[in-house]
Amino acid sequence: MSVNRNWCWELAASGNGPDWQCVVEVTPDSIPQLEAGISQLSLPSFTYIPVHDHYSYHLFVNESHAEAFKANLEGKNPVNVWIYHSIEIHRHIIKMECGYGGYPDSVYHSIETAFLLDLCSNPNIAIAQWHLYAGGMGYDYITVKAGKNSAELQQYIVG
Repeated sequence: MSVNRNWCWELAASGNGPDWQCVVEVTPDSIPQLEAGISQLSLPSFTYIPVHDHYSYHLFVNESHAEAFKANLEGKNPVNVWIYHSIEIHRHIIKMECGYGGYPDSVYHSIETAFLLDLCSNPNIAIAQWHLYAGGMGYDYITVKAGKNSAELQQYIVG
């Protein structure tokens, strides 16, 4: 499947933000399959950061900010990371976030988009709903786009 745009194409075009989020909720029956697939998840240029205090919580951060995120989580040398890409998976919620729109000329948006398209095409995981949000840093979050299933998300991305 040829993809000429990434998941946040409309967020970038809207000028809303500064932060962009994609929140995907899978059905309760899909949680075990989602959890089982995390160990095989391939997210090049992202680093997995273990969060030991939270069972079934998985955090992936763009590799250039992984150490800063880890230090923040551990309470060591806290810094504000303004521009970043993160993917969080917690039970039935998948949340991708691009701080200040992330790095638009990098590979991160492409990797995130491929991840979403793989999720959409996985026959063992059903998407119950999804939302794209823009906001943050004093701006209210607004819903830019929303849908109810894998087919709608795939169609939105692919066009």
